Parts: sequence; structure tokens; C-alpha cells
Amino acid sequence: MAIEAGGLETEPLPTTPAEAEILRAKFRSPRTFDSVLPRLVDWRPEGVSSNGRQRLHLAMAETTYAAVLTDHYPKTFEGLDPDPGAAPRIVEGEASRLLTLSTVLVTADRKMLFAGRSKNAGSHAGLFGPAVNGNLSLRPRDGILPDADSSGIPDPRRALAREAHEELGLALDPQQIRILGLARFTVEKERGTHLLMSSSHLAQTADEVAEGVRLADPLEGRWELGGELLAVPLPTKECDVDPLLSWLLHCPQLTPHAALTGIATLASQFKVDPDRLLCLAAGDGNGGGSFETIPLKW
Repeated sequence: MAIEAGGLETEPLPTTPAEAEILRAKFRSPRTFDSVLPRLVDWRPEGVSSNGRQRLHLAMAETTYAAVLTDHYPKTFEGLDPDPGAAPRIVEGEASRLLTLSTVLVTADRKMLFAGRSKNAGSHAGLFGPAVNGNLSLRPRDGILPDADSSGIPDPRRALAREAHEELGLALDPQQIRILGLARFTVEKERGTHLLMSSSHLAQTADEVAEGVRLADPLEGRWELGGELLAVPLPTKECDVDPLLSWLLHCPQLTPHAALTGIATLASQFKVDPDRLLCLAAGDGNGGGSFETIPLKW
């Protein structure tokens, strides 16, 4: 995967005085996340190379978490009346264009892992997200170096490996993270977010991953976790793929990041017909999926 950055100028995202005060109040909290994050400007795939791999080129600029809160999350200014004569703010993610990251872990016992999110998590609290979910930091913050390679180029796989260590206490080799593709989603609570989806196969079982969470960083990641992992067995037969796809599409306990990256992980293992996927999405979700919850051992 290669990343290109064009000569793009950064423009501030305008806010009203009342909106600015809401943001200032939010960032006064010591537990509030803040960082300079990637804004997805453009992307293009490249044909399969001689080694059989396809490359994905991303053009990125910078955005801030304050801009993301303003432009992606409708509830940030919920209940705030617009200034007299001003049009209501349209929250669609088109100005900030956040690019966020997700990895579904596939364990040695062939289970896809999703992680429960704490009730104190900043977004999608109480739901199950991908086992590894987070952001690519483009600037140093609180003693944490930017997620960049030796040439200073931002590296999403390094970011995901950092997030895996912070949230799960897991030593994840960035080179073992397989980029699966890009998605964009809009749901009631989060609008227009771009998602770089990936998976990684582990030598550990699901129970061993849960056991290792005691090594997670309590300040940087573990506080976002709920009390359990969701372990979903991968199908062994083609006929079992559709019920799992239906569950991923309709399960109300999953974040959009989890549903999309779970589908991409399945599509990397089995043939997933796009028309069939649309048919399942339009269905009632009765297919169901088998899974187990594994308590985390602090």
C-alpha cells in the first residue's frame, strides 16, 4: 500500500461562537481524545503487480478531531439553535472527510474477533466494534510519535499495530496486517466517515487474546473496552457464508466499522457476490450467526 500527499492547503472549518464554546468545554476534559488526523482527499487502486498484490494509493491532507466532531457527529451541537439568519449546520462529513482504521483479528482457532466498547467510549458506546479500531495520528501527541515509517510517510498499518497494543496488549506485526479496501458509511450518529478495512491472522486463540488484555495500556486504550470480546467462527463451507453475512448486515450490536470490516474479511476468504450481498441487506436479517462472548481478564 502506498500513500501520496499532494500540496494541499488547510482551511479552518468555521464554527459559530456558541459551537466554539461547546468544543472548548469538551476539550477541557482530560479524558477527551485529540489529534491531527487524516482527511481523505482521493484514492485509486492499481492493477495486480508481479507478486500478485494490488496496491491502494491514498491522497490525504490533515484534519483535526474538533473538525471531525463538528462535521461527522450530529449530536455534537444537538439542541443548539443556529444564529439568527444562519442556515442550520449540515453534518455529512464532506468537509472533514475523516479516514479511520479497523482490523478484524482472525484467531488460530478461526474466529473473527470484535471488541465490546465501554460505556465511556467517545462514540458507539456499548456496541461491538472491530477488535482493533482507531486513527492514524499525523502529529506527535502526549509523547506518542506520529504513525509514520522510517521515511516519515504516514503508515496506517503502524497505527493499527499501535492501537492493538494499546487496546488489547497485543503485539501485532504491521506487515501481517492485510489491507482489504475502503468503505464509506453514514448512520444516525456518524455521517460520511471513510474506513480503511483490514484483517490480521494471529497465532493466538480467542481465549489467549482475551487473557492478554491485562497487558493493554489503561490510559491510551483499555479504558475504551467493555467487558468482553465477541468471537465469531469463520464458516468452513460456502453454504454457511450467507447466514453470517446477513448477521453482519443486520446485527444492531455491531458498529458500522465492525459490520463493514467483518464483511470485507469474509470476502477475502470466500466469494461474496455483490448482488447477493444487496439482497441480504434488503432482507429481514433472520439468517443469524453463531458466536460466543469471552469475558476480558483484567
